[in-house]
Amino acid sequence: MENERKAFREIIEILSILPSEVVTLIPQELIQYFSDRMDREYECHFEYETLDLNQTLEETKDIFTALFITYWSTDEQCAKLLKYYQNQEKMNNTSHTSSFSTSDILKKIHDEKTKNQ
Repeated sequence: MENERKAFREIIEILSILPSEVVTLIPQELIQYFSDRMDREYECHFEYETLDLNQTLEETKDIFTALFITYWSTDEQCAKLLKYYQNQEKMNNTSHTSSFSTSDILKKIHDEKTKNQ
């Protein structure tokens, strides 16, 4: 839970440096959700020119990936990410150790996105 609140803080910080035309594709309610629940004492700072998600928390990467797939990706990008996460989970055998898996979530997002087109 602690990392989740820090991840929300990192997401808000990242969104603050992205172009507004990209951020406006995310529902304001979701941004507000992150903002309301973020750890306000956790300090992080990112620059647009040097943004590297590898320097963020794992939870931040997962949230950002979900945002990317849901609001910014093409169908082809979504399918590639889904395949990547499925392969990662097979290699790490993580899909059986967790009550949810990233690839399951991404598949649901992809299916919903495809259904709504």
